[in-house]
Amino acid sequence: MKEYKNIPIPITKEPYVNTFLYPAGFEKDTGLERYWISSCNINIGSTGILVNENGEEKRFVFQRANSSPMAKSLYSACYAGNDIMWLAGDLSQVIRLDLSTGGITEFKTGAPSGLVFTGMVYDEATKKLFFSAFVSPREISVSFDTVKGETVRIYDDTITATCSNGNIPNGDGTYTVTYIDQNSGNWHYAIWDPCGETLEEAVVTKYEIPNMPLMKDGKAYISCGNKRFWYDPSDRSFSKENICDRSAVFFGSNGDIAYGADQAGDEAQILAWDMKGSEHKVLCSVPESGGKLMRLTRDEKIVVFTLYGDFYKFDSDGNQLMFKELDSRAYGNVDCIVLTNDGILVGTPFITQRFWVHDLNTGIGYDAGRAADGGGEVLQVRELNGKVYMASYTKGRLTEYDPKKPANFPDNPRIVTAPKNSMRPVCKADDGVNFYYSSNHPYGRAGCEFTKYNTLTGETLFNDSPVDGLAFRSMQYNKKYNVLVAGSTVATDCGIAKETADICCLAVFSADTLKPVSIFNCEKGVRIVTVAGAINEDEYLVLMNGSFKDAYVMNISKAVSEGIVTCTSPKFPILDGWYIYAERDGYFIHGADGAIDLVRIENNKCEIVKGLVEKDTYKNIYSRVFYSNSCILVLTRTTIDIYKVFD
Repeated sequence: MKEYKNIPIPITKEPYVNTFLYPAGFEKDTGLERYWISSCNINIGSTGILVNENGEEKRFVFQRANSSPMAKSLYSACYAGNDIMWLAGDLSQVIRLDLSTGGITEFKTGAPSGLVFTGMVYDEATKKLFFSAFVSPREISVSFDTVKGETVRIYDDTITATCSNGNIPNGDGTYTVTYIDQNSGNWHYAIWDPCGETLEEAVVTKYEIPNMPLMKDGKAYISCGNKRFWYDPSDRSFSKENICDRSAVFFGSNGDIAYGADQAGDEAQILAWDMKGSEHKVLCSVPESGGKLMRLTRDEKIVVFTLYGDFYKFDSDGNQLMFKELDSRAYGNVDCIVLTNDGILVGTPFITQRFWVHDLNTGIGYDAGRAADGGGEVLQVRELNGKVYMASYTKGRLTEYDPKKPANFPDNPRIVTAPKNSMRPVCKADDGVNFYYSSNHPYGRAGCEFTKYNTLTGETLFNDSPVDGLAFRSMQYNKKYNVLVAGSTVATDCGIAKETADICCLAVFSADTLKPVSIFNCEKGVRIVTVAGAINEDEYLVLMNGSFKDAYVMNISKAVSEGIVTCTSPKFPILDGWYIYAERDGYFIHGADGAIDLVRIENNKCEIVKGLVEKDTYKNIYSRVFYSNSCILVLTRTTIDIYKVFD
């Protein structure tokens, strides 16, 4: 079949989220202070920005296609002097960046691959780096010699927490490196000795020391909600003398005056605190930023970076001296896309919490701005009755967008429901009126929460932990029985929390109550079971362990009346490849060897009924396939190919 249409993916603002604004020395010619920050982009690769105190920028693009897994995100950075930045995004590699030439050198560490967050240490005396990542089921750390360009030691299974966060110097040549255990919520302080090459956990507490914290007299300031302390690493003690009367992330000080920021809705209020007492004063506010994106210059100016790459400069009284919109636009990796009945494409790029719109009628596409108010990405999208509904990480919230009206969050899209125990939306379904979705519990907790939202009345229903310990990652609505047919996994989000269930299951839930009416337990050892789609009104194609060789037919005809679900091997061969439900009983989009076809499962046969894309068309390029409104949407890095499936 000939291509229906090819369009460019609209460029959107990149997210500078989970990263910090790191000090990067001074310009040789001007003496201006410099700062480093990088984006997260799993599509084309991370962008790094070197910006000086006057907002003058230099961009560095880490092409993912040329390089390593670390090119997607560079959460940790350390300046080593002489225009050299060391960057870490993946535990298996570390990168040396020459800020003057743009030269990039990558080094293998010998450690397994794992996502490195903040907290990397650079020790000037030994010229060593220290950084960590969670590689399930434990945290692994690397000590790396930047002079020799080789790993000194790998610390395996020393840290019992799950995510690195920050570090402080202890004053004796050692460092306190902080981690959070997302299972318990506790913070672990570990001592790294770069000379003796030892690592030991020293303190377990409820209190977080932020990355690059406020330091005074060798002590680090802790601000965790209503709990505020000074931490002395010399004797590992906490004290409450002269603490601020407000929670804030402090990013610098001049004498006794400390400067910090506290979130107030979508804004960060910048405040000054006289450390001789407890009182603070608010200086100004800045949108979409926070203390980790702010720094105090030598001459007591406040430089601010925002989530989407804008730069501000204030004086110490909070007067704005400068604003500059830096170039933070890029092709983001599309997580979700929907084609509306009016020919409007709505897409959501990874981690930005934004969305874009492309009108096929006019050929105009654009960045539509915020889709929700969290810090992650929109992960489930559906059109219902002319509106587009978007469920997003990190809060599991649902927003409603009207494509006929100008985009302007929080008015359009607007938040319509906010679950209490949801984090990452992982699957969805609808019955034409109600939008159903399942969201994983927050990090550290197994299981999930169900949400049902009535798009006509606004009524909402929740069911937290519908089956203890299991997260449901696939969901289909059955009109005949008014039920949800769902498949689960025993795995926890990012593998961080302890698994509490031994087996996963297929379950049938009442669409009215969200409670299970029948459960089919899988064999022990099955990690995930997916309800791929309906074969007919009684039967579903089911895939276990993510392997298409382990296909089953699930029958729900007695689920409501007798509480019985059966699951048997199919009486027909399943084609190798991947499947996407085409939202009509028995029809699936099937892909293999770079070809895409429409297949039908009927009368104990699985047959190709229409060729959509010829063999090898998409075999050797990065692509993702979505089904929406009788079309398949094939995404490359920068374009969308649209093919008509049903006339």
